[in-house]
Amino acid sequence: MDITDQKYMIALAETKSITQAAKRLNISQPALSNWLSTLEYQLGTQLAIRSKKQLVLTPAGQIYLEGSYRMLQIKHQTYAEIANTAGFLKESITISGTPNGGAEVFSRIFSAFRERYPSVSLQFLESYNKRTFDMVLDGTADFGICSSQDVNSPLFEYFLADEKELLLYLPSSHRLSYDASKLKYDAELPTIRLSQLADTPFIMPSADMSYYSGLVQMFHHLSLHPKVLFQSANVKVIYQMVKSGNGAAILPRRLFSPLDPVSPFSLKPRFSTFSTIVCKKGRQLTPAQEYLVQLMVQNT
Repeated sequence: MDITDQKYMIALAETKSITQAAKRLNISQPALSNWLSTLEYQLGTQLAIRSKKQLVLTPAGQIYLEGSYRMLQIKHQTYAEIANTAGFLKESITISGTPNGGAEVFSRIFSAFRERYPSVSLQFLESYNKRTFDMVLDGTADFGICSSQDVNSPLFEYFLADEKELLLYLPSSHRLSYDASKLKYDAELPTIRLSQLADTPFIMPSADMSYYSGLVQMFHHLSLHPKVLFQSANVKVIYQMVKSGNGAAILPRRLFSPLDPVSPFSLKPRFSTFSTIVCKKGRQLTPAQEYLVQLMVQNT
């Protein structure tokens, strides 16, 4: 089942760049650009708007993308059913999660799962938080390793709702910083109000991050308009920017080390998110899926 066209479109949509998509696909940039132009000619309509900043799908492109995800899922299901008929494979399970936290959880549970269910295929799809929820909803992924500020959606079943505090990190050079070198990981932290940082530049999460909208709302409620130096969906990149003295950021507590030149604060009021495992509401789990959920909950 050849779904090369669909893989190309998915790579373009997720990277928003012909150059980056070509790198992911291991083909040349001109080859991918020519492929897109040829496809648009065959369909008689534009699928993507190219610009220096990023590639944006047109409404027709969004339709093609949705069909591409459906075809990818059909391929996975078809191959799993054929393998099952041949006696090679009993089941196929797909998990989606971030390249950082999600991939780490997957790596921790993979061996234990395969030891109990060696004939069940387990696949991991890297995707940032918002897209992971979409993939679970449209059936591309069976489960998502996610973060969310809302664990009461009628669309999803939440197997874990572990609250994680988000901290305000300041570089050690900031006027409000303090010596955090002797802090223990679970120590009580000094508090800070965002209103004290009106003149401080911020490194912000991108809209793909689970707490982005909550953070924007909080700034809006306080009538603050922070100077945004940089945005990223990678918390490690943002944390590195703070360590380098570029500005403040709001990030998970797990990133903090007393060896780093940063000062962590608890926000007032407290700001948090939930680490969670999700699947589509109403899904009936197989024994293998139940065991997989148990492993993911234990290792998230």
